[in-house]
Amino acid sequence: MEDLIPGEYEEEILVLKSIFNEDFLSIDNENSSSIFDLIIRFDSLPKKLRLIHEESSTELSHLPPITLRVKYKTIYPPDYCISCDYLTSDQLLLIANQMDSMGTSGEVIVYSWIELIKDYFYHMDNRLVLVSIESSRNDQRFATNYNRIGSKRIYEQLVEYNRIQMQLKFDQTNHLCPIWYEEFISSILFYIFLNL
Repeated sequence: MEDLIPGEYEEEILVLKSIFNEDFLSIDNENSSSIFDLIIRFDSLPKKLRLIHEESSTELSHLPPITLRVKYKTIYPPDYCISCDYLTSDQLLLIANQMDSMGTSGEVIVYSWIELIKDYFYHMDNRLVLVSIESSRNDQRFATNYNRIGSKRIYEQLVEYNRIQMQLKFDQTNHLCPIWYEEFISSILFYIFLNL
């Protein structure tokens, strides 16, 4: 770890604020540290994701956001905590270990962490398998309620979230009514025919 260059620290935060806009939530800026949450959204996955739980399975196009809390201090890289209730402690541990191994070599790292988290979902063999598992890892780098909620309930929540997002997407798109369109074309053709 190395001493943080104040200008670089402030510049990185400004860049993150401009990228995330309303998904950048400032928590605390006291005691020579800065704490904020970045809401990492998966508005549309590049490929449908097969969600599997025991005998049930479905396809998802949307996943709920993940929160990355970042805490800058006097040394770099900053501390972080990934919050996600639909990943197990073991899955989050894997991501956290990859984030830690990225090394900083004096370069800003937070955006690279975000890309790593997104890549985890974009390259998971198009499958998210929910299993009943007991994992009691206590690690300050991540937080999950997977065990408390339970895999069955998480499956239901993810299906419902996907349904709501699909409906929102449908509602925001213009659709041409085929019946109205056919009647409209017939009326125009009839009008043209009468005026010939």
